[in-house]
Amino acid sequence: MKKLVLIGFVFLLCGCSIIEESAHDVSSTKYGVAKNSVSGYASAVKLAYTEYLYANAMGTYEVLDNSTLVNIDGVDVSLNVKYYGEDVKCDVVNIVNSDVKLDNCSIYGYSFKYDGDVIEKK
Repeated sequence: MKKLVLIGFVFLLCGCSIIEESAHDVSSTKYGVAKNSVSGYASAVKLAYTEYLYANAMGTYEVLDNSTLVNIDGVDVSLNVKYYGEDVKCDVVNIVNSDVKLDNCSIYGYSFKYDGDVIEKK
């Protein structure tokens, strides 16, 4: 009986650390996915801007219903951003000198900004 209690106690100690490690791994993975999602969204904005420049030069640019309002060098423009990844919400979407800048982006409870790199806001 003492061996059984001792084995149970050892298993309990080891099991708790396994659960803690698993929770940490899930949290780290979720953070990584959130960070990658913001980076992917920034790339989608950049692509939409490139498409806008081309179509605008050709006189064929058409704003879609679900367009995103983007401030481009001080002028508000509706861009057709097509992003099919995780649900990233950004309060500020700017393009300055052809560089995408995002601020107050939220996903999975994390908050980020983007200025060439994804930076966590605390």
